[in-house]
Amino acid sequence: MAYHIDSVFPSWLHRFDDAVFITFHQQPGVVTLRASPRLACTNMVHASKVRAESVGWCPLACDEPGKHGHLFTLAHGGMATCKIEVTSSGDEITRIVIVQPEYSPVSLASGMVPESSLLVLDDLRCHIDSLARLKGALVARDDTGYVPVREMVATSGFGALVLTTDYSQEGFEARRCFKRVQVMLSELSNETADCIDAYNRSELDRVSQSVADVVAWRKSL
Repeated sequence: MAYHIDSVFPSWLHRFDDAVFITFHQQPGVVTLRASPRLACTNMVHASKVRAESVGWCPLACDEPGKHGHLFTLAHGGMATCKIEVTSSGDEITRIVIVQPEYSPVSLASGMVPESSLLVLDDLRCHIDSLARLKGALVARDDTGYVPVREMVATSGFGALVLTTDYSQEGFEARRCFKRVQVMLSELSNETADCIDAYNRSELDRVSQSVADVVAWRKSL
């Protein structure tokens, strides 16, 4: 007998100690997650890691009056692994765009790269609040699903990155902005991970199954 769950990210099969970001994509088909008793997942959600040990910065042109732009580039082994475009107004971050190296408008439109190669967060506070509400629905109802293909999770490794700049006022503002980005993405990540865990438990409960260490991946966050 096989037990089938649907559209789950099997977090218990992963560890992310070597990543700063995790993004997600979904693939059709059926994947066996456990041999006995057999547990299989249809349309499984897969994870991609972003690694980095350094972060660089340069100003980013912004056409909106009263707003400023910052471009933060994460790097691993001297190669850029991710870019974070930030728009701010005073102390408020109004927009974050996370861009993977493989992204291009053409490759995204043609389906050659996943949606998560370009993540646009226009109202981060609203998004965080909506995930908190979704978590409640996932816990309370068994007919609510969650597929995080337009989400990301930042690990503790991202929070440990230190931006080094010159001693100019612009450099000072960039360091302040990056610290705010770290705090906000950490908050977003906790809500995203809560929704992932809640949906995983819901699907496992639906088929009366359990797995060990279903939340062990959170140790990296």
